[in-house]
Amino acid sequence: MIKIGILTYLYLIIALISGYFYEILFYYIALLVHEAGHIVMIFLLKKRIATIEFSPIGGSIEVEGLQNDFNSKAFLIYIGGPLFSFILFLFAFIGGWNDTFVLASFLILVINLVPVLPFDGGRLLKILLQNMWWYKRVYLISHGLSLAILVGSIYLLWGNFLFIAIVGYFIVQNILSLKDIKLNYHHLLVHKYLYPNPLLPIKVIQQDYFERFYKGYNNYLYENERLTDENTMLQRRFKMLDEE
Repeated sequence: MIKIGILTYLYLIIALISGYFYEILFYYIALLVHEAGHIVMIFLLKKRIATIEFSPIGGSIEVEGLQNDFNSKAFLIYIGGPLFSFILFLFAFIGGWNDTFVLASFLILVINLVPVLPFDGGRLLKILLQNMWWYKRVYLISHGLSLAILVGSIYLLWGNFLFIAIVGYFIVQNILSLKDIKLNYHHLLVHKYLYPNPLLPIKVIQQDYFERFYKGYNNYLYENERLTDENTMLQRRFKMLDEE
């Protein structure tokens, strides 16, 4: 499913009325090449696309089957876009292509490497942190950092109403995501319970195990000098919820 938000349409209309047709055209050509990088990686890793959403300054792809899979696969999928953008920029710059197109390809590359969700840079940082900390901590850090960068960028963009509106849109997105942290964590646990992946590496938890599941790992609880596997822990959790 392809989604295009109202703000994106508004941005395009204002840009076209302002006489930036070719700039917008080149920008979205570079954006399509960027998204093609993600799609190629998704195809190579035999995953499926859930949604593709276009925002005023980029795109976002949600992939099915990554909830309980290797973090490395998610990393390859989300690095695919910047990789294609980098290759496109090199060809455009070295080949002496149209200056506007060179700039457009460079902007797509740089914007998507900024560590802000939902851009690729934010997703890549989140994936790397998932190898260090449990899901909820990573969730709070990644969205909190995104909000800090976005709020700080308002100072730099002060006076440009259109870009401040775009930044405001992403601020609202991250605030809503923080509000849904419990729901998203529950979805992760349900997915791990329904679709176990025994090939994932093991992560041993010693305390607060229901709140400290790691994404991309099989979580084992160490208690009373023995290990309890992830599926047993999840059965225990959902049984407790049913009894409440």
